[in-house]
Formats: sequence, C-alpha cells, structure tokens
Amino acid sequence: MLEKTDDQMDINDIQMIFIIGFMGSGKTTIGRLLANRLGWNFIDLDTLIQIREGRSIPDIFESHSEVFFRKAEYNALRQLGGLKNTVVSTGGGTPCYFDNIHFMKSTGKVIWLDNDFGTLYKRIIGTQSGTRPLVSGNSKEKLKELFVTRGEYYKLADVKISCEPDDLPEAILAKIVKFFLWHTPIYTVTKIIIQVFLSELL
Repeated sequence: MLEKTDDQMDINDIQMIFIIGFMGSGKTTIGRLLANRLGWNFIDLDTLIQIREGRSIPDIFESHSEVFFRKAEYNALRQLGGLKNTVVSTGGGTPCYFDNIHFMKSTGKVIWLDNDFGTLYKRIIGTQSGTRPLVSGNSKEKLKELFVTRGEYYKLADVKISCEPDDLPEAILAKIVKFFLWHTPIYTVTKIIIQVFLSELL
C-alpha cells in the first residue's frame, strides 16, 4: 500500500495555489497559464484590490499611503479564503506583511518564482515602471535591498521554481507541472495518465 510522505503533494488535495515573487517575475502571466492548464479559476490580487478600491494602485499610493494599500491587500487576500480550484497571483510585497505568507500556506500551496535581481531590474525599469509605485524614486541599490529583504519571506514558500533569464512563460509553466508530477503520489499520476488516455480515445 502506498503512503504519502511529507514531500508529496497530491494536486487533487490542493484547493488553491498562490504565486509569489519579486516585481517583474511574471506572476500574473504564469498564474493565468497555470490556471488554464489546471482548468481552474484565476485571480490577480492587485486587480482585485483596484476593483474594490475603484482606483489604480499608483493612485492608492499617491492618494493614501502604502500602509493603506497593505491593509486593503490584507482584506482582499482574506476575502479569497475558502475558494476552491483557484490560482492567485499576488503582489511582490504580499507575503511580506502581516501574516499573509502563513495565511496563504494554510489556505493552499505557495509557489515562488525565483529570478535573479539583474534580470528583474531590467524588466521593472522598462515600459511598466510607471505602474510600480515602489520603483519610482528608488535607486537600483534600494531596489536590491528590497529584493534581498523580501527574499526572506519568499523562501517560506512551499515550492521554489528557479527561473532562468531566457525562460519563456511556457518553460516556467512546464517546470511547475513537472514539480507537481514529480511530487505527486504514483497512484495519482497513474490515474491522470489513464484519464488522458481515455479522453484521447473518446
């Protein structure tokens, strides 16, 4: 008889998946791809906050403060508790405030998209830099400090996916799928293979 060990993750037992990582990691893109692959719902936490507040995130920072935003982020995240079959892409700072990282881990599985700072810096100073409040006015050195500080929270994720500078989104998705297949109990993998085989026959 097969038994689960601590390093096994049966995808059928997971209700939610949270994607975390620094700015420019591609959390929204990868989250949407993963949700499509699983046939799950997808929610972008930053988009949800903007809908709830009726304004963009830069406007929230400018009109109120980062403290106000973090409280709104906290409330929006808690609103998602209890959802099933849902992938959530978070903001870069989401895991670093209150007990957000522990809430996500207790609600589902947390995937960290780990990129090197040099790659991320090139992305975040590009065309979308104006939509990132913490980029405006901060030097490269300050952003590097923020990267290191947040990394301590990212390390608490259930799954770490190492991303290479030239990885396309599909390649990163493949790494995530491979991880879950590798860590899924053999009886579940066999079941998935049989289901795919039968669907091709019908």
